[in-house]
Amino acid sequence: MRGMQTFFLELELKSPVHVGMGADHNWPAYAYLPDRERGEVVLLDPARLVAALEEDRREAFLSAVAEGPARAQRLLRGWYREGLPLPELGRLPASPAFLKAVEEASDQAELEFRPLPRSLKGPYLPGSSVKGALRTAWIYAKLEPRLGENDLFYDRRDGWQPRPKRGEDGMIRAGAGGLRSAQQLEAFALGYLGRRGPDMHRDPLRAVRLGDGPELSGTRLERVGVVHPKDRLRDVSILSEVIPEGTRIRLSFRYHRALYEEGVVAGAVDPIELADVAFSFYSGVVEEDLGYADQNGWVRAVGFYREFLKEIQDRDDAFPLRLGFGSGKLANTLLFLLNEPSPLTRKAAGSAEPRHGMPLGWVLARLIGTGR
Repeated sequence: MRGMQTFFLELELKSPVHVGMGADHNWPAYAYLPDRERGEVVLLDPARLVAALEEDRREAFLSAVAEGPARAQRLLRGWYREGLPLPELGRLPASPAFLKAVEEASDQAELEFRPLPRSLKGPYLPGSSVKGALRTAWIYAKLEPRLGENDLFYDRRDGWQPRPKRGEDGMIRAGAGGLRSAQQLEAFALGYLGRRGPDMHRDPLRAVRLGDGPELSGTRLERVGVVHPKDRLRDVSILSEVIPEGTRIRLSFRYHRALYEEGVVAGAVDPIELADVAFSFYSGVVEEDLGYADQNGWVRAVGFYREFLKEIQDRDDAFPLRLGFGSGKLANTLLFLLNEPSPLTRKAAGSAEPRHGMPLGWVLARLIGTGR
């Protein structure tokens, strides 16, 4: 096709990745049960279960669900130990941390887990999540030069405006603008901010199309710890399905260059330059997170980041990305340009305490193929 460049984006997961679907899609606590001996979780079909149970057991199950998910799980585990046939949808490997968290949980919110996105074929990695990570790096690259002489401030009436710098480092202050200010900042950076607000049709990243990943042959259930560095009282654990470290995924990557050449979008997004920008931005994020982990005694994370940073520096054909739930505040607010010095949360998998876990979301990406 005229004006089209096609590539593959190959991803090697260096740490577990979770891409969420929102709280409305959580797997209910009464629809699975742990099998600690096999290190698995049995996924159940509640509708088939209720239909298959004898009347007295059906009433007992519905009553247990009404009392609370923990009660329902205890009932199901008893039936499972008895050998009562239960309608299974499948099984998933589960980490010891996940199984321990289920055993210790006291309410429904702690027992539900967050599944990965699913198609009719099974779980997959959405291309939109990968594109979002690339977009973050691209916006940073376009904004950073503008902070050489001025800070950027958001005004509800006039939008984003440059003001004389107050310090050596350029700064962005969003004030109370919320989502509107964030959307306008992206449009300002990428050149599609019109007189009436962002003109989404001229967004340069519209010309970049990433396909979804293939069906994943293996996932696991994991306990994810979330730390709020400024408010330790808000630290929580979340049960999630993750794509394990070591997984390799290949996505189709197309750049519709003609959209820029014909003036449909506001700027060019050269794929090779996009990869270079991502390398620079996320290498900086790795160094930032290494410093945080080292300062706070996160020994496992320190080892991970040092090894990952060395691999990044030794490779000339790949670049780092951080995807999904683990990307934290970087997903939409650009860590290094904001006046807030660090992400609002830190996330790690595999331990009740994040400082003992592995950082989430890190992948090594490689752009391959130069077909036209």
